[in-house]
Amino acid sequence: MSLLTVKDLVVEFRDADTGGVNRACNHVSLDVDEGEIVGLVGESGCGKSTLGRTIVGLEHARSGSIIFDGVDILSLPGGRQRQARRNLQYIFQDPLAALEPRQTVGSALDEALIIKGERNPRARAARISEILIATNLPSGILTRRPRELSGGQRQRVCIARALLAEPKLLICDEPVSSLDMSLRAQVMNLFLSLRDDLGVAIILIAHDLSIVRQASARVNVMYLGRIVESGPSAELYAEPLHPYSHALTSAILHVDPDIERNRERTVLKGDLPSPFAPPSGCSFRTRCPNAFETCAELEPREWIEAGRSVRCHLYDEVETKQLTMAY
Repeated sequence: MSLLTVKDLVVEFRDADTGGVNRACNHVSLDVDEGEIVGLVGESGCGKSTLGRTIVGLEHARSGSIIFDGVDILSLPGGRQRQARRNLQYIFQDPLAALEPRQTVGSALDEALIIKGERNPRARAARISEILIATNLPSGILTRRPRELSGGQRQRVCIARALLAEPKLLICDEPVSSLDMSLRAQVMNLFLSLRDDLGVAIILIAHDLSIVRQASARVNVMYLGRIVESGPSAELYAEPLHPYSHALTSAILHVDPDIERNRERTVLKGDLPSPFAPPSGCSFRTRCPNAFETCAELEPREWIEAGRSVRCHLYDEVETKQLTMAY
C-alpha cells in the first residue's frame, strides 16, 4: 500500500476582481511509497507548489482525496486533519524566509521538539545533537542566527527542524533552486541519505529536471494543473512520451561537449497560457509541435501501460501494447 495516494484532487483560486477561476490542480492523482523519492517537475505556474501545499493543508482542496498512511485526510473534520498530518513536513523554497531571523538555530530546533511534546530538556538536547549529525551540521551552529549561515546551511537547518517531527513524508519545494552547484549536490546527497538511513519518503518539487533525475525513482511531469506524464525516472528520461516532457528533457545539458553541440533540442513556442483562461481541449496544444485538429476539440485521456502514463492525443490510435512516440 502506498504511503500517500492523491486521487482526483481539484484546487481552485478565484480572482476577486474578475471572478475568473484558476484550476491550479485539475483532477491530479499521485502515489508515493514508503521510503521513495518522487519527482514533481514543470514550469513555474503549473501547479506543483499548490499540490504540495494542499497535501500538507496550506491550501484548501475543492474535491478529491488525500490518503496518507491509510487515512483520507480530507474526509476528516478540521481538528483531526491537523492530527493526521503530523507525519507530513514541508520544506519551503526560501530557507531564509522560513526561519525566524531573530531566533538562534538552537532555539528553533528546540522549539520544534517542544511543539512535538518533548518536555525533557536533556532529551531535547540529545535529539538535536543526533539531528545535527544526520544533516551534517556542526554543533557550533546552534548559537548562530539565519543571516549568519550560508544558503546550504540554512536549507539543512530547515531540513533538520522538519526531521525533528519524525515525519514519514517530506515535501521539498524547489529546495536547491537558490543554491550554487556545489551546495546543490550537498543537499541532494542529504536527501538520499535521509531516504536510505531513516526511510523518509520525499516529494521533490523542481523545475530543473537534472536535479530530480539525480534522486527520484519516479517522476511526474505537470503542466497547467495536470500531470501529463509519469513513470520510472530512468525510462522517462531515456524515452519521454509526452511532447512537453520531451522538450523539458531535451533542455538538460549533456556532460559531453561533443554530444551537447550535435544533439537536437525541442524548443517550445510561446509562453505558459494564463491559468485563468486555459486553451480548449489539450492545454498544451498552443505550444505543442505535434498539435492537430483533435487537440483543440477534446481533452486527452490518460493512457497507462507498464507503470507509465501519458495524456496525449498522439496515443489515441496506438494499437500496440507498448507506448511509443515518434518525434
